[in-house]
Amino acid sequence: MGIDPAEAAKRIAGGARYRRMFEVAFPGEPITFDVIAKAIASYERTLVSNDSALDRYLLGDETALSDEAKRGMALFEGKAGCIRCHNGPMLTDHQKHYTGVPENQGDNKPGTQYKTQSLRDVMRRYSFMHHGDFLTIDAVLDHYEKGGSAPAGLKAEIEPVDLSDEERKDLLAFLTSLNGQVNELLADLPLGTDVFNVRNAPQTGEDEAAASGPVLDPNYVRKPVGGPVTDPSYIKKQ
Repeated sequence: MGIDPAEAAKRIAGGARYRRMFEVAFPGEPITFDVIAKAIASYERTLVSNDSALDRYLLGDETALSDEAKRGMALFEGKAGCIRCHNGPMLTDHQKHYTGVPENQGDNKPGTQYKTQSLRDVMRRYSFMHHGDFLTIDAVLDHYEKGGSAPAGLKAEIEPVDLSDEERKDLLAFLTSLNGQVNELLADLPLGTDVFNVRNAPQTGEDEAAASGPVLDPNYVRKPVGGPVTDPSYIKKQ
């Protein structure tokens, strides 16, 4: 986060729990910034999502997607226009866009463009947008439905779209089909609860505090069924 590497290592080394964990993972090695980088890289290598329902569908398994998800995919590619930026193997064009997300005071200036994020496993994580202020996927859909919240003098690169309640459900079913299999090394993690998994759920101070903690969701860690998809035909730009 822009902190001096030596200070980052000092802070990590100052935590008893971190010291115990690093001793197990890197026995005999002092906690340096390079070792911290190794730890982060080792963790990230376990988070390789594959074999989602969409992958299986695009490989020819017509039963992999529910009827709702198929209708949601049609919305994604058509009326909702999501595919304009969320396309390709990672469901991102890897480009920067301005979608009218309000900036917090002290953040970047209004109109700043941000890189399109991948939608893989999007229904297993929160919060959303560059500053994490959208705590539910429904808040994200609300934002896109109204065409963003660009201040006067700026134009977002999205247009308003009117989705019915059923269309939103279908779109969410499609987004859920992007949940993949993830390395089983994390399978023993305890159950966690996403407190923002219901539309219009009250977002109290306690809820936000809970959201700031780790979400350890075993549904995010599944052994591949029949092996991972190695050559999927991915959703393409129209």
